[in-house]
Amino acid sequence: MEVQSRTFTLCLVRRITQSITPRLRAYYITPLFRRLVRCNRVVGGLLSTYDLSGDNIFLEKARDIADRLLPAWDTPSGIPYNIINLARGNAHNPGWTGGDSILADSGTEELEFIALSQRTGDPKYQEKVEKAIVALNKTFPADGLVPIYVNPNDGTAYGTITFGAMGDSFYEYLLKAWIQGNKTSSVKPYR
Repeated sequence: MEVQSRTFTLCLVRRITQSITPRLRAYYITPLFRRLVRCNRVVGGLLSTYDLSGDNIFLEKARDIADRLLPAWDTPSGIPYNIINLARGNAHNPGWTGGDSILADSGTEELEFIALSQRTGDPKYQEKVEKAIVALNKTFPADGLVPIYVNPNDGTAYGTITFGAMGDSFYEYLLKAWIQGNKTSSVKPYR
């Protein structure tokens, strides 16, 4: 039975790898949000599969994808750039934003990256996503509503406030991270 289970696991990993790896290489310029949502779903799915199977190959693949995304957070404020070359790690923002990041892109990775840090014991994933939240928290207005454009250099936000496009995911993930963290002081920035 164990041999069959291992064979099935290896078959599944091979299919996932064959499916994901060419796509990662093909995303020369990857809009962080659209691709990141997919990558986060893949990271989350791999972490769930790891949790259920205990097979480290799933954790290794989740880590590989997350490592390819990490350079997007290499900004002075920690607010991620919205476009990344997953093959080379070059990150920047689209010209139409005036070089600024979009709020929804800055807060949609917390759950998966925190979970990855918990599973691997490597704090870098959690530190990257939490640095963005801390930067945003410094400029939070009293009502807690953040405009959709965020300067990746200093973390200041401006523009329209919306729960629709370019803002919605940020608020969803704040709530989920607060709940996932059991509302403890370690997740206070998510309140």
